[in-house]
Amino acid sequence: MVRALVLVSLVAISTLAGCRSFHGEAVPPAEIPQGAVNLGPQFLQKETTVELRGRFSSGEFLARIVRVKEDDREIQIKGTLEARDEGGAVVVGGVELVVAPDSEFESETKAPLAIEALPLGAFVRADAVEREGELVLRKLSLRTRREGEEDELQGRLSRWNADRQSGSIGPIAARLVSAAPIVWDVEGEPAPEVSAQRLEAAANEALHPGLARVRRLEDEDWRPPNPLRPTDFLAVAGELQWESEWRNNHDLQDRQERDRLIHNLAAKLELSFDFDPHVAAFFQARGSHGFVHFDQEVDLEEGKRFELGEAFLLLEDLPLPGISLQVGRQDFDDGREWVMDDELDGVRLWLNLEPLVVELSVSTVLFDTTPEEDGIINWLAGVHCQPFEGLELFGYVLHREDGSRIDLDRTHYGASGALRIGDFRSWFDGGGVTGQEGDLEIDGYGFDGLAGYRIESLPLEPSIYFGLAYGSGDRDPFDGKDRRFRQSGLNDNSSRVFGVTSFRYLGELVRPDLNNLVVLTAGIGFRLSPLTSVDLVWHHYRQEYALAAIGDSRLRLTPTGVDKDLGTGFDLVFAWKDERPLEAKIVFGYFQPGPGFGPEADDAWYTTFEVEWSF
Repeated sequence: MVRALVLVSLVAISTLAGCRSFHGEAVPPAEIPQGAVNLGPQFLQKETTVELRGRFSSGEFLARIVRVKEDDREIQIKGTLEARDEGGAVVVGGVELVVAPDSEFESETKAPLAIEALPLGAFVRADAVEREGELVLRKLSLRTRREGEEDELQGRLSRWNADRQSGSIGPIAARLVSAAPIVWDVEGEPAPEVSAQRLEAAANEALHPGLARVRRLEDEDWRPPNPLRPTDFLAVAGELQWESEWRNNHDLQDRQERDRLIHNLAAKLELSFDFDPHVAAFFQARGSHGFVHFDQEVDLEEGKRFELGEAFLLLEDLPLPGISLQVGRQDFDDGREWVMDDELDGVRLWLNLEPLVVELSVSTVLFDTTPEEDGIINWLAGVHCQPFEGLELFGYVLHREDGSRIDLDRTHYGASGALRIGDFRSWFDGGGVTGQEGDLEIDGYGFDGLAGYRIESLPLEPSIYFGLAYGSGDRDPFDGKDRRFRQSGLNDNSSRVFGVTSFRYLGELVRPDLNNLVVLTAGIGFRLSPLTSVDLVWHHYRQEYALAAIGDSRLRLTPTGVDKDLGTGFDLVFAWKDERPLEAKIVFGYFQPGPGFGPEADDAWYTTFEVEWSF
């Protein structure tokens, strides 16, 4: 069933690529007014008064540009008069307004009119107030639509979801389209200062018009805010990347020359199809060429590789408002990648039940698979919630079954939270795992947390943060049940703290799975410029129970099982993005093994250099 749905979705994407919008003409991309700053949708919140310019479509307003205005409780609509009923209602832009005894009607010269004298199809301005869920008309004025003048909707946001870029003004649903800019237009008040992170987020939202509401766009997804547009529904973007990676002594034995130097040149081409406010698609193709240097002696050509990246069809608010369906190869990313960060072929259903968003999916890997992922089916149920500004919560149950390498019947469950208040930031992830791995019964638990503070008022905006991660071990390996925690296997444990790029927050060199492990983390960071940062991070690794095995990691030597202390690591992460679309990242990693690896273990090093050009 899953395979059939995915194949159908890919065929649908190629078919729809030649189609035009069937709900009206696409809204053209907006230009940010000269001197204005795009604040980004994260700036908006409930009770903000805004003026939206764009068009009405089936009673919903599609905003091409948003202006933040001075506070005003009245709702104002500019659009086409579609119906009038002497018994008590008028319809403007598909929005019904109740006519009250004191409602006024006037001509362009402000002369009073009777309701029956209003010409249908005329351009009008309607001023209304909301009472008990209805819009009550105060005044309706005839106007002449100037050349290029759009429909308008102004009023307080009664609901707003920044991630989905949608909300409502009173009972009128509103949505941002074509990466609509949000600009400050409050008379007599200066525009607020906008942080580099917010400007970066606003640019990210322009990457895939119509898709930012469901895609979590991190810094590595950045593209220039004005992509190539061959048509009004197609945006073309992509990336060229060069990466070099050096792994030195990851087997912790200097006497064995097993160092590894990897070079890779990659290119991505991305097509975003914004057919309609309710129908969109995305397609990414990747090609790469690389070679690997093994054992300090042999050069090995990896050759050319071509593979399909994300390729999915997205249906939003279909068949009912609040229901969205995403089908095809898509990025499953929970943010800090504690649970998932992988491209999987599947079907994902989103239910917008304000203030909750429910996510349900079934997925697998149909092609370009690996031995570890081959044949595994994933069932996910998640709930996203933002109780108040700055706090995000996510609860999940992930069941993984079957598999070619190991027959899985494993369930992961837990919750995550992230809090931002001013210069303070913290996060927490916790959960458990239960089920079977082949004939082995498992039952473990783990958590990860971090808290930090940045002082933006000081030069270089210094920050400091501390973290603790834990994965349960097994006190008695012979009782028939393995109590070691496992992460999902789809995780990456990568996030951005206060810098401008994400990094492996459990260690760039070791990259451990939390299995019978305690990781202490401390870090300091600095902003050398608005979009240049450096982080120095310390990690200490210790087993809960001394065991001659560790979970997945980059280390190629197993502990002795005599001592719990595995060692200490340091990471230096430098990211430079001030000259976008060109950006670069350098990571240095160092690991000093502890007595848990025995007295003969030697230090390990790691370096990676990435340079990217986006278009």
